[in-house]
Amino acid sequence: MDLAILETNLVTGTFWAALLSFILFLTSVVTKKQDSSKSQITSYLGYAGMIITFITSIAALIVKATVTGHVPWSNFYESMVLMAALSTLLFLVIYQMYKQDIIGVVMSPGIVILIGIASILPRDFRGNEPLVPALASYWIKIHTTAMIVSYSVFLLATTTAIAYLVFYFLSGKGISISKIVNDKPSLNRLSLASTGPSIQNNDVAMMDTKRIEDVSSNSPQRLSVMNDRLHFDNPHLALFDDLTYRLILLGFPILAFGIITGAMWANHAWGTYWSWDPKETAALMSWLFYAAYLHTRVGMHVKGKKSAIIAILGFAGIIFTYYGVNYLPGLHSYGFSVTN
Repeated sequence: MDLAILETNLVTGTFWAALLSFILFLTSVVTKKQDSSKSQITSYLGYAGMIITFITSIAALIVKATVTGHVPWSNFYESMVLMAALSTLLFLVIYQMYKQDIIGVVMSPGIVILIGIASILPRDFRGNEPLVPALASYWIKIHTTAMIVSYSVFLLATTTAIAYLVFYFLSGKGISISKIVNDKPSLNRLSLASTGPSIQNNDVAMMDTKRIEDVSSNSPQRLSVMNDRLHFDNPHLALFDDLTYRLILLGFPILAFGIITGAMWANHAWGTYWSWDPKETAALMSWLFYAAYLHTRVGMHVKGKKSAIIAILGFAGIIFTYYGVNYLPGLHSYGFSVTN
């Protein structure tokens, strides 16, 4: 079989494996109350599907590298496949830590969408041409890798932030999340963003109505206490809030490293560390969004809904950095497709 066709088939297979995993995790969550043994089987199959997703995406990248003779993340299409592989790997680790099928339901759609877009990109984006001169540098293995890793982490953080807002809306409507999702995450595992000690099951007495009323109205402390009370009553909100924070805490320094190494590469290639190119500027703005997220969370004890909104806005900046700036004139437009 022609290697180019094999690579295309592997990417398509990755999409179907990820989609099937989502369906299996969703089935596991929905059927857990009715038939726990069947639910456990579908849970195992969903996780196995994500393992296959990771294997096929890595195989596609290996084939791509064999055909092109260079690292397989030199353009938009290749970086999307790598991002899908890294996001899947991170998901597999997170799932093993928390053992919650709802995490599969929440995170797998991001991977499905990502690899789905990659699989339908036009041929112009999927060619096997040699590296353009601007990318023929060892810096592509350092800077570009760091940026894609950070994007992968932020992708999963965004899925949990969106899930938080959805579940927050449902709880505000009086819909019990436990009626939708039978599995309750243990509060003992959650740090609630490390703005205080981990909430234990016997800490509810510290979050009663009197404590909330004792704190001045609209103060950060009052909002923090109210969030703690809400999270205690809705452990899934606490789970998504905690995951979003931990993922952003992981991705933030990686993005900073990517921006710094990008400046070093720019100086090596163009003789200047910073030129306010659209992609450079957008990357810096995205970093500042996530800096604001961490500052407001740790320094001002802002958690919950407001934190989730900031996290989503940060990823909107990532999307613009990754995709939107390619339609603007700049020094980085060569990485969009293989023909421009």
